[in-house]
Amino acid sequence: MDTYVDRFIEQELNDRGHAKQAVAISDRIEVLSDEVTYTDYSEFLRRDNVSYLRELGLRHRAISFLNKDNLNSSQLTFQFGDNRGPITKDEVRNVETLLPHIAKALDLGRLVYQAKDAHRGILSAMDRLAIGVCVLDRFGHVTAQNNEFERQSECYGVFFANPSSKLCFRKPSDQLKFDELNANAQNNGKFGARPRKEAVATRTGEVLCIEVSPVQHLVELGFEPHGGAIVFSTDTSKPITVDLDSAAKYFGLSHAETKTAQLLSQGLTNNKIAQKLDRSSETIKFHIKAILSKTRCSNRTQFVRLLGNFRGDLIE
Repeated sequence: MDTYVDRFIEQELNDRGHAKQAVAISDRIEVLSDEVTYTDYSEFLRRDNVSYLRELGLRHRAISFLNKDNLNSSQLTFQFGDNRGPITKDEVRNVETLLPHIAKALDLGRLVYQAKDAHRGILSAMDRLAIGVCVLDRFGHVTAQNNEFERQSECYGVFFANPSSKLCFRKPSDQLKFDELNANAQNNGKFGARPRKEAVATRTGEVLCIEVSPVQHLVELGFEPHGGAIVFSTDTSKPITVDLDSAAKYFGLSHAETKTAQLLSQGLTNNKIAQKLDRSSETIKFHIKAILSKTRCSNRTQFVRLLGNFRGDLIE
């Protein structure tokens, strides 16, 4: 192939130019015989590039342009042996029934594969998350998803990608909830700058917490979906663990305060914590006061909620 292109690029570009002119008048995906490039068959056989192909056992070709908006984007070429003539009308008819589906698949998948090739590290990091992540373009089509999102889809059947790759929910009531969340994606501030979230029940009784965050630019994945969104799905049936070491390091808690905070996060009273740590209630009271001061929490409940930002189960 490289040798052919190096030797016959001028003739190849000339032939492609004839084919592009022939398809420019229609939006239909069609197959063109190389007959559009010549009027004199004997002259065609004398071409240097045709002679070269015949040495390889080839003669006629056909071409199809699978993206009419960009004729240089996706081209499909058929090569035929030297023992036969050009592509027949029956062959064209059969192939043209398949090509629109191939063209659609290529169009939907191109951005995802470009992103995977250019940013494998980011997509691999997404796959380490214990929460489901699904990136949607502005039309609601899935452009990327991590392993956990795929697992939830297969395990619970709550959501799925339809044949056009659009994210859908099986229950009409869930679909309505999702549509409402997605429709308001540009009004994030009215929820206190929080993502919108909704609980969705599964067939087996578990609950998925669905969150939708708007996306204007997603350069990290190699494309800009303008008006798209990221959908997060948390499987609440999984146990929640707190990365207390990270929290302690972040707030500068001492070793004794960290051990107290661990039991405090379990909802134990001061007396129970004192018994487990073999310390006096006054000592535990002193540690808790220091913990609340360092974390700037006004009470125990607020501290426990704060620890939710240091979940140890979000990364597998």
